[in-house]
Amino acid sequence: MSFWGATVITSLASAIPVVGDSVVTWLWGGFSVDNATLNRFYSLHYLLPFLIAGSSIVHIAALHQYGSNNPLGTNSSVILTIIYRPTQCQPLLILFQNGTFYGFML
Repeated sequence: MSFWGATVITSLASAIPVVGDSVVTWLWGGFSVDNATLNRFYSLHYLLPFLIAGSSIVHIAALHQYGSNNPLGTNSSVILTIIYRPTQCQPLLILFQNGTFYGFML
């Protein structure tokens, strides 16, 4: 199943004008989907959630450290939310994780 799934999904890139066939060959690492291609896709599929989670943590930490951008130029005070923020975000995080997990299981 994963062989044909990878073949069909990556072949969609061949619809790109001029460079489509080159993109497909680069994604496959050759002229067809083989074991090395599936291993690369599996590795990417495994590592991508950790990269997204790490960048989200860095983003939230920077947002809490420096505050958000203010394009209007009005004065706004930075409110320290470290004390009570985890207890507010935890139920939302649990709902998001459950929705994501069970949403992909359908």
